[in-house]
Amino acid sequence: MGLEHAKGQDLPEFLKADTSAMIERWATLTRPKLSLPPSRQLSFEEFRDDVPEVLNNLANFLENRQDSGERPGSQEAANQHGHCRWRQGFNLKDLIRDWGDLQRVVLEWVNRFYEDKEAVESMDRSTATNMVAAFFTEAVCGSIARFDELRQDDAARMARELQRIRHQFDRMDDFRKRLLQDFSHDLRSPLTAISGASTILKSEGDEENGEEHEEFHELAAIIDESVAAATGLLNSLQQLSDIDSGVAKLSPARVDVAELLREVLNEWAKSPANASATGVIELSGPGSLEVEADADRLRKTFESIFAIQRTDGQAETIPMEGMTLRSMEDGWELQVRYAPPDAKKRGK
Repeated sequence: MGLEHAKGQDLPEFLKADTSAMIERWATLTRPKLSLPPSRQLSFEEFRDDVPEVLNNLANFLENRQDSGERPGSQEAANQHGHCRWRQGFNLKDLIRDWGDLQRVVLEWVNRFYEDKEAVESMDRSTATNMVAAFFTEAVCGSIARFDELRQDDAARMARELQRIRHQFDRMDDFRKRLLQDFSHDLRSPLTAISGASTILKSEGDEENGEEHEEFHELAAIIDESVAAATGLLNSLQQLSDIDSGVAKLSPARVDVAELLREVLNEWAKSPANASATGVIELSGPGSLEVEADADRLRKTFESIFAIQRTDGQAETIPMEGMTLRSMEDGWELQVRYAPPDAKKRGK
């Protein structure tokens, strides 16, 4: 392959005439070694890229620069090859292998040329080999430099994008902290007013006689329970805000989650406001489950769960029916069960 072209040709003419054959040989060597994912496989034209121009520049260099000590001229095609390989998803190892295989193929063709006794030898084999090596040294250095420049630009762009995302996250986190503080602060005054109204209702109820006296006290008791639950939620929010801002610190200790949950459940069940709950809420699960946690924070979390009322979409409260505490590999889980609608109706 290629020997028949050497008759009457010098080396540059020989290489130009066999450019297509050299590219096919190079592609056969290199393409199976690439580490590109299947979704980014390249067509032959995409893989070939600017290599025909690179080989043409090599032939011109051999033709015009007989002195092997001179440097090759413009290597823009080689630089552009590095640019294209970056866009195609090559890594640096693939790019170096790409150029190494191409140089190996060119030297194979150079040796074929000098094996033909009828070729026109305008320079000796050693000079030609040295010039090919000088050409590829310049080409590879320029191609890698362009490739690395693009890689650094992309890394800098990603760093700027990550920095932008971090600033955005910090702003959102600051907003969340301010919202927690404002929410906790702004709701305390209305709750205080409601608590005061409850006290007034109790005093007015004391002045009444008969059934109205009992109704006032029942209404006031329900209001007090609701205010206490809401205040507990606010205290939890305030504590969370203090922890976020560094004002308060968590105090982790060994806590028996099951025992703590039973205590909170018993306290909740004693409230007059929960007297209409369906049956006695049962807790199933491990009898003891110790974890490393802040006991006060955990208690407030459980109290918040009991303070939440679920409705059936028609403003009717669905009572809790039971709870399941489960131990898991990476922690624990609490599931709350509510009475089904038909059971709730039967209980009326």
